[in-house]
Amino acid sequence: MSYVRLAEATEKIGAPVHRVAIPRIEKGEQGVTLPELIALGVALEADWSKWLDRATAGVDIPGARSDRAVLRMLIAEVEEKLETQRHNLFQAEEGAKRLNMPERYRERLIDEARRYRGLIESLQVARDRYLEDLRGMEDDA
Repeated sequence: MSYVRLAEATEKIGAPVHRVAIPRIEKGEQGVTLPELIALGVALEADWSKWLDRATAGVDIPGARSDRAVLRMLIAEVEEKLETQRHNLFQAEEGAKRLNMPERYRERLIDEARRYRGLIESLQVARDRYLEDLRGMEDDA
């Protein structure tokens, strides 16, 4: 695509990049704003998000979530899911023991309890892995 056509395409997108600026941006002689970067990527039908990833690799961006923060968030989500599944397990087990119901429903509750135990085990494994990763990051700091 010519620089003229690319400049026209970015103008239609709403973040015009002048035709003279395009080769200078390509050579790294001129900076580009985020809206211009996105407009260029869209006009070129390119994955501009990867451009942004490459451009910011290794750069400490204020306000960006740290790996530790992400792990803490994941641990909290897993803990919440664990609490829900433990509650479900309790209901299934106690329902099968205490409620007067046809045998086929009691068997369903027993099957559900088995599934809940499996979910709980897999969630515990995930939580333990996240905790181990978090401890490793804190040891490295």
